[in-house]
Order: sequence, then C-alpha cells, then structure tokens
Amino acid sequence: MGEDDLVKILSANIKRQRNHFQWSQEKLAEEVGASVAFISGIETGRKWVSPQTLAKLARAFGLRSYELLKPDDVLPQDHFSLLSRYTEDSCTALNLLKAKYLAKLRPLKHNLKSRA
Repeated sequence: MGEDDLVKILSANIKRQRNHFQWSQEKLAEEVGASVAFISGIETGRKWVSPQTLAKLARAFGLRSYELLKPDDVLPQDHFSLLSRYTEDSCTALNLLKAKYLAKLRPLKHNLKSRA
C-alpha cells in the first residue's frame, strides 16, 4: 500500500464519517479547529493531516486514529456469504441449545405439576 492509497483511504473515511454524523464540512471544521478549505482538501485528497489533526478528527467521530486509515475492504469480497454462513451456523447452534434446555425443563415442569 502506497502513499496515494493512504490518501484515498483517509479521504473516503473522513467523508463517510462526516456523512454518517450528517455534518457539513463547516461543522467538522468547527469540531476540529480547522478551516473548511482544509477539510475539503482532505476529502478530495489534496491535503494530508498531521498526527495531531488526525487525532482530532478521530476524536470528533469517536474513533481511534488508526481507524481512519483502515481500508474499507477489510472483509473478504464475499463477506456477505461469509456473514450469512456464520449467522446460519449460529442460529442452528442456538436452536440446538434451546431444544436441549427445553428437554431438561420438561421433567422438572412435570414434577412440579404432580406435586401440586
């Protein structure tokens, strides 16, 4: 990964976070003590940030600095099938646990009824 890649990643992440918070560039600039032109420059990849500014941006979004430098494609390309497989496996496991738990409760319920 080169410098250009980091610039693109940071630009995309800043813009994504700003949109998530529904902030204008003006609002973000106010939050971090920067100019609107500087925020625009970051989002378009024309400007880079100092470590201090990166920390301010991250804090404004409730993130850690490194999270603004993480690529969006951390999950594999087929992440939806991967997630759905784990979801299906988890549901199957939970249903099995539920069945075992209910099977253990039935005799207890029966004993309680017979004592009443």
